[in-house]
Amino acid sequence: MPEWEKISVSTENPLLNASRIAFTEFWSLLSVHQPRWAKMFLGWTNLEFMKPDSRMANFGLMPAYIGTVEATAKFDKKFPMVWGRRASDGLCGLLSWPDLSVIYQKNHNDLVGQKWSRHLLQFASFVSEFAMGTVLEVGSGHGLLGTAVREAGGSFDSWNVIEPNPLAANPLGDSIVGWFPKDVPNTLKPNVVVHSHVFEHQEDPLAFARACWDSLNEDGLMLMSLPDMDSMEKNLDLNMLMFEHLTFLPRVEVLEIMSHSGFKLVAESNFEHHSLFLAFQKSDFQQPNNYKSRISDQEFATICEKFQGRLDDFVESAQNLIKSGSGPVYLFGAHIFSQYLLAAGLSQELLQGVLDNNKSKQGQRLYGTDLKVLAPEAISGSDRCMIIMPVASYEEEVLLQLSGILAPGSALLGMRTGLTHV
Repeated sequence: MPEWEKISVSTENPLLNASRIAFTEFWSLLSVHQPRWAKMFLGWTNLEFMKPDSRMANFGLMPAYIGTVEATAKFDKKFPMVWGRRASDGLCGLLSWPDLSVIYQKNHNDLVGQKWSRHLLQFASFVSEFAMGTVLEVGSGHGLLGTAVREAGGSFDSWNVIEPNPLAANPLGDSIVGWFPKDVPNTLKPNVVVHSHVFEHQEDPLAFARACWDSLNEDGLMLMSLPDMDSMEKNLDLNMLMFEHLTFLPRVEVLEIMSHSGFKLVAESNFEHHSLFLAFQKSDFQQPNNYKSRISDQEFATICEKFQGRLDDFVESAQNLIKSGSGPVYLFGAHIFSQYLLAAGLSQELLQGVLDNNKSKQGQRLYGTDLKVLAPEAISGSDRCMIIMPVASYEEEVLLQLSGILAPGSALLGMRTGLTHV
């Protein structure tokens, strides 16, 4: 069981680093001893914004990018992964993260797997009920949603997209290579803003919601799909929080953020406990100041404790199973799933590689590791394989796939599905 690396403050600026440490220690001293002059000073000035972040979990140094690369490992960057409550916006999640140019150095989210294919069709059907006039899709990713909405009967004049790393051309309107909202032309005033699995990636969800409100015409709509974090928290899924999912956003928190930012909920649907589909209408705007999170410190601290304990226990179980076997061992998922296991102490020396269905990842190296990525078919018929696959809501799908290609005597270990012998 690993001993998590203790990191006080994360920043590349030494002077800023030192000043933040000094201020944090000064504030901690006040919060403990509370001399009368400090109470008076704090009461008169209401300096809530100066409170330091509240740290609740530390995972040490983690790879800054969760995809695959061709370059050698010497170019990889790692960054401290610390969870808690942010002083900046009052939300729970990561306290700091690498520069976005490192996190999103290339698009690694091709449409892979049956669940994501079903998600595309069902979200397109949901969106088609509201799409009208000018649509702006933020973070188009695979670039397939607009066409799917049209095929589902959506009636709109133009479907415009903004995406920093587009994977496909957009035949339905303008394509903007850049970031929302700073790169959106002033002339583009959409009736509908759409985004799928984008909200949880925002550095400041409150500011993002306000930017959507600002960009929309009067009575405009915002349609979103985002991870079902209530389900992820229940199952302690490893992709719940990471350098791409920056904020813990269960349904109750999302609704509070949107209400606070001037939106009212008009429709919702749950997709297979994987995603929430939500439709909001623009209403009276409320300034996003003094936001009060719906998640208490104790509640999130308990989630952090359970997550770390579950991760440690799973790594210990995996290493014990590996030691008791004699065949080759592979991880499944060239993604954060495998990176968390390795950061928690699973030895790379015990592994032959990482399996992944994404063809664009195959033949490359999982960032932050020395492990090569293989197509699952590469081990077809291999004797007595052990596959470690803590891939959250995709485990059933992967289990069915691998059970069909592995030789008898093989075993698969998932966090949701447990141990399965082939």
